[in-house]
Amino acid sequence: MYLTPGQKKIYGFIKKQLAQTGICPSFDEIRKFCGLSAKSTVSQYIKTLVKKGYLEHTDRHAKRALVPADDYNKYRVPLLGSVAAGLPIEIFEEACDIEVPPSLLCGGENIALRVRGSSMIEAGIYDGDIVIIRQQSSAENGQIVAALVGGLATIKTFYKKNGQIELHPENPSLQPLIIKNPAELQIHGVLVGLFRKFR
Repeated sequence: MYLTPGQKKIYGFIKKQLAQTGICPSFDEIRKFCGLSAKSTVSQYIKTLVKKGYLEHTDRHAKRALVPADDYNKYRVPLLGSVAAGLPIEIFEEACDIEVPPSLLCGGENIALRVRGSSMIEAGIYDGDIVIIRQQSSAENGQIVAALVGGLATIKTFYKKNGQIELHPENPSLQPLIIKNPAELQIHGVLVGLFRKFR
């Protein structure tokens, strides 16, 4: 569908900012870039671009939650189940996709897991949060990982010391999980984002 020069300028600016920063520009940033006098004018442009199918809202209640329609599916990740922030639990399939802000995603394959428990509260990860995990089979010391230990899923801070692996909770009342045989551990990926909705 045809775009006016003003619509093209705003659409191009949004795409460029998302590509460079992962964050949609604010209405005020768009206004300044395009030399417009009021944010209400930007709002009208945005509504038109959405109506014409060039932009999509990833969150109807947030002004910065806009992505180009052709990129929309890039910001949907599979929610594969739950991971324990506490004692390891069985992972289960939730079989759905969720929409996440593009700034939370990282290169490679990204998945989402729902956190159960309170062992990671000092890292700002709480029961019910959704973590975004970049899938990979290895980790560096100090990275937060989603891992399988004997077939059970957990999220902890990874350390390798003296030939054994320690999975540390971020809660001073809990003890690290010591894995003497590295073959018992399967790293599912490393934490790259945290998604929480306030209601």
